[in-house]
Amino acid sequence: MFYAYFTENKELADHKVLLEIAKKNNLDINEVKKLLESNDYQDVVMQEEADMQSRGIQSVPYFIIAGQQFDGVQDVSTFKTAIGAALGMKPAEFLNF
Repeated sequence: MFYAYFTENKELADHKVLLEIAKKNNLDINEVKKLLESNDYQDVVMQEEADMQSRGIQSVPYFIIAGQQFDGVQDVSTFKTAIGAALGMKPAEFLNF
């Protein structure tokens, strides 16, 4: 979806676009259509949105690793450091995994 939006400039509010993405990713088109036509997950999405806003999250991508928050694009070494630290690894260990 990120690729479709940011690279191909696709409108993700358009159900046709979402179905196209689903098809490219070998998802069950009938199941995707049912989800798009229903409000089954509306409450879940609204709760997630409220939770993210309460944390001050205003953009994506956004990552939380062991309680540490990362906003925006990060380089690989940032992720290695955060994940390694979360796993209790020493810097020499996690920079090589």
